[in-house]
Amino acid sequence: MVFVTAHDLYALKAFDVAALDFLLKPVDPDRLAVTIDRLRRHKSAAVAPIQQQRTSADTAHLSEQRLHLRVGGQSTIVALNKITLLKAEEDFTRIFVAGERDHLVCRLLRHFEAQLPTPPFFRVSRSLIVNLARLENVRWLGSGRCSFSVDEGIEPISLGRDAAQRLRRCIDEIGMVSA
Repeated sequence: MVFVTAHDLYALKAFDVAALDFLLKPVDPDRLAVTIDRLRRHKSAAVAPIQQQRTSADTAHLSEQRLHLRVGGQSTIVALNKITLLKAEEDFTRIFVAGERDHLVCRLLRHFEAQLPTPPFFRVSRSLIVNLARLENVRWLGSGRCSFSVDEGIEPISLGRDAAQRLRRCIDEIGMVSA
């Protein structure tokens, strides 16, 4: 998303909603070219294919990346490759971690969306970010809906038509192989 407005007071709000850029009217052609280049780079990074078989170096790289969570006066460090999904709960985000208990953090989902690499993390709806590398199965249901599972101990998640369509497009774009 790029904000284009004649009022510079909206700049901070634009970046609060994870805008890629902010252009002030009248738009300078050179500045617009920079923005378009930024959009192209962001789009190519967002749809870069995930190889079906990750090398051990790739897996090690993701496991080395960590997310620092402050929960109830404590700090918890979680490896990104262990995070299965993030779910918005009002002004909080519940973070599900494979083989561990979930964490309820006093941060909005968009805060984590800006920090997590895409792929494998993908925001399928206003309230849900899923780690595509942790997807175990997806059941495509009638009316364009679906449900998916990410890990043992977590109930399957149901998605409506729009979110299911976004998930299907993302799976197709990153080149997950279906058998």
